[in-house]
Amino acid sequence: MTTNKMCEAENIKEPAAGTHPISGRSVYVHVPFCRSKCRYCDFYSFAGAAEGLKEEYTLALLRQISAAPDDRPVTTVYFGGGTPTLLGSDRLCRVLDALGKRLDIDTGAEVTVEMNPNTQSRTDLERLRRAGFNRLSVGFQALDEKARLLLGRTHGTDDFLRCMDAARGAGFDNISADMIFALPDTEPEKDIETAEFLCSCKPEHISAYELSYEEGTPLYGMRSRLSPPDEETVERIYDGICAVMKKTGYGHYEISNFSLSGYEARHNVNYWKRGEYLPFGAAAHGFIGGKRFSIIRDCGEYIRRTVGRSFFEACDDLPDAPMSAEEAEAERVMLGLRLAEGIDAGERLCGEGADFIDECKAAGLIRTDGTRIALTERGWRVSNSVIAGLIL
Repeated sequence: MTTNKMCEAENIKEPAAGTHPISGRSVYVHVPFCRSKCRYCDFYSFAGAAEGLKEEYTLALLRQISAAPDDRPVTTVYFGGGTPTLLGSDRLCRVLDALGKRLDIDTGAEVTVEMNPNTQSRTDLERLRRAGFNRLSVGFQALDEKARLLLGRTHGTDDFLRCMDAARGAGFDNISADMIFALPDTEPEKDIETAEFLCSCKPEHISAYELSYEEGTPLYGMRSRLSPPDEETVERIYDGICAVMKKTGYGHYEISNFSLSGYEARHNVNYWKRGEYLPFGAAAHGFIGGKRFSIIRDCGEYIRRTVGRSFFEACDDLPDAPMSAEEAEAERVMLGLRLAEGIDAGERLCGEGADFIDECKAAGLIRTDGTRIALTERGWRVSNSVIAGLIL
């Protein structure tokens, strides 16, 4: 297969403007390669992969794709990592082309690839766009250079601005940017400035994540030497970010996510609505037929398991049976309440949970509309407690 054919693939067509269907199945492709490992990251990834390993990994992905179940249409495809673009635009095109040939990818599918601001040229972005990638997720994280260094980020603000210009020039009209807030030893105003900066760059989507200290990460080991903001300060930062987003036209559709109208992250919404998704690549997670499972968290073993075996042979923990009705309902509540639209309340509005809901409404944590129930922005800040009360 020639590079030109790979990158002019017709298997993925243009999405209809402003549409974001949730039906169908999603695809997640994990690429574990990084230029350097960020100090806060606990995803399966590593730096310094040789080109030979990247090619072996690509061939393993192609083998797994060739054995994938193709019984349902696919509405979103997401390449995450790691930094997927370090696989190289040619290899990414080959993988997307293989997915399009094996699976029934919807005409309006959302096809996302994650990247850092300093990992792709304009030429590479143009190649990805022609191949069918139509959404970029760019990791910016912080405007303050000191904060970026603490996080282990290797790019600067100028890199991000050049990346945005190159992406627009390459034809991408659906771009998401990430930021991290509540950083230690940093003035709260710096987080608000990051939100204002990102809004000024006008990406279609912005994700704002509170910094977490995941066990096993370098930042976790440093935590005793750091001074994170207290809960009251974190709440003030969150409220400030929400206000900036609202003022500049970004709808707050999920706890950590904001978008212009029609640009909600359809792939993630499918997760939160318990839609099915197929996993490809080491450490990727999947949800099929009521079963949650993951691929082996080892690059070499993943490559070995894809040789001459079925799709599910690469899985590490495939359960024998689907989750119970009680488990599924708990998930529906937990995941659905991440969304501003909330969930169908079922019997909770008039059953045993009615008193708890009334208490939460009085405290400004919950809102109801007909038969639906949703958390307010204030409720999102204590979502674990509210959700636990609704499930029990």
